[in-house]
Amino acid sequence: MKIVRVDSASQEAFEGALFPAGGVARQSLVGAADSPQLSVTLIAFAKGALNAFHTHSQDQVIVVASGTGVVATETEVREVSVGDVVLFSAGEKHWHAACAACAVNFFSITPKGTTTTVC
Repeated sequence: MKIVRVDSASQEAFEGALFPAGGVARQSLVGAADSPQLSVTLIAFAKGALNAFHTHSQDQVIVVASGTGVVATETEVREVSVGDVVLFSAGEKHWHAACAACAVNFFSITPKGTTTTVC
């Protein structure tokens, strides 16, 4: 068994094509050295921060840990808050963000080897 405290995991800026406006940081909670099957990351979006439309090669589950955010596909935009669990199917074009006036933290859970493609 391994227990990771979120408040003690190192945080790094999450930049690049997926997060063109910045304002996003991540903490790897379950990484390659911990599990051969899963990756768990806490992604922190500052007020108004968002990511680009993208897809994943495998399913992604996000769990809202704090704040209020937005999740969207090509056909639907939904507000989410603490306790909401969202499933994006492999290949589903989507994005997620903080609302304009509120930061949000998402736990992102994906199988190891999942690739992300910016659309």
